[in-house]
Amino acid sequence: MAVKYSKVRDFGAKDRKTRKMSNKMWTLRRVYRTKTIAKETAQRYRAKGWLARVIKSVDKGWAVYTHRPR
Repeated sequence: MAVKYSKVRDFGAKDRKTRKMSNKMWTLRRVYRTKTIAKETAQRYRAKGWLARVIKSVDKGWAVYTHRPR
């Protein structure tokens, strides 16, 4: 019997390098302890033309996710 695909189980997994948000695949770049440093990194990616997000990571700090529009 086929198992139904679950986006919650696939992309909600701990320590996963990619994440699906707003119908786009986002890549985890790095996790920082402070939000200020994470925001600076996100701004550097945005200056290159990338999309960048800063998200609270579970018990690790602040994560920077990027998406490269094609």
